[in-house]
Amino acid sequence: MYPRPDWRDYFLDIAAAVKGRGDCLRRQVGAVLVRPDQTIASTGYNGAWRGGPSCLAGECPRGRSDVEHGSSYDTGPGACIALHAEQNCLLFAREDTTGFTMYLTTAPCDGCMKLLRGARLRAVVWPDGRWPSA
Repeated sequence: MYPRPDWRDYFLDIAAAVKGRGDCLRRQVGAVLVRPDQTIASTGYNGAWRGGPSCLAGECPRGRSDVEHGSSYDTGPGACIALHAEQNCLLFAREDTTGFTMYLTTAPCDGCMKLLRGARLRAVVWPDGRWPSA
């Protein structure tokens, strides 16, 4: 008999599929925002705003540079045009996200974690962890 995935694995698998749309030469990240009734509110991946420049087309200064890992994404020669998957996911939700859960392909950065807390999410889940911790 085929084992039915639990909700966690189901939404993490969807986030993994979403990351394939990421528009970054360096990294792809996927996000799925889920309502309390287990329906999907939105998805997001890392990349520029809709209709914006494309890293895959060579239009991102960071993608064209050889800046060191960990250098600033916001200023200087390593400036990046992309929004994070979490940011795009919240932008596309277009509804109050209080009590929702976001599933990610990787742990959120500190800036995104601050944003997700501000969005009043109930939980953030990624393959190796979650907030708040269980």
